[in-house]
Amino acid sequence: MEGYEFVFQGAAAIYALRIPTGSLYGSGPLIRVRRSSDNAELDIGASGLADGNGNRWLDEVALLAHVGVGDGFVTTWYDQSGSAINATQATALTQPRIVSAGVVDKLNGVPTVVYSGAQSLDTAVVGITQHAVVAVVAVNLAGAPTQHIIRQGVSPFWLIRYQSASNNWRYTNNSPTLIGGEPVTNTLTIVTGVATDGARGRLLENGVQIASGGSSTPFLTTAVIALGSHAGIDFFTGALSEVVVFGAPYISQALERNQGTAFGIAVA
Repeated sequence: MEGYEFVFQGAAAIYALRIPTGSLYGSGPLIRVRRSSDNAELDIGASGLADGNGNRWLDEVALLAHVGVGDGFVTTWYDQSGSAINATQATALTQPRIVSAGVVDKLNGVPTVVYSGAQSLDTAVVGITQHAVVAVVAVNLAGAPTQHIIRQGVSPFWLIRYQSASNNWRYTNNSPTLIGGEPVTNTLTIVTGVATDGARGRLLENGVQIASGGSSTPFLTTAVIALGSHAGIDFFTGALSEVVVFGAPYISQALERNQGTAFGIAVA
């Protein structure tokens, strides 16, 4: 399995629930969690033990010791790139979930962050020339007609979106939109949007290109990155397991292959 430091090279922001062994990234906590019993919060890092693929996943023992038999909600998803572009949410009702009634939320046997249609984790205002975004995500098809999964700034600068009316992924940071793929309910999928040059872009699903065209000019913005929508509209319903935003040209599929191995997803 390719080294984490290689496949994430050039990332502007990394939101993950794992740290592969030997990584140059991820020395601090992965998430901060609020428990429902008394609203106390605690930083949770990675386990000290690696799985067979060299990944140290979120420390479930520490997580459940903190949360107990109640629910746990993510107040901060820490950026693992070293840039400290942390995604946070101070309002309890809009914090996504990581533990339900004393059980860690999981898909494909590993932890995931659950959004139920009214949650968002947002960064402070940052300036990033956005060239690509890679997300390990599963949608609940019963959600809103338009769901912003990862967004940067205000319209039209959403990055990965799900459109339930036509059941497809959408990617853009400009107009027109790249459209393709057919998500399956609650099935983890690696969705990648790439700006390939000054006028074109690509949309990939599990390493396979599903759309391309004049849609994804890189842009320099002073705005927030939002995981699960932004500004109280078009909330995401589903699970978000990993998000990587690149501020430099992205041409390799090594990251998707690494994610496929880690999350048990077949990748081309």
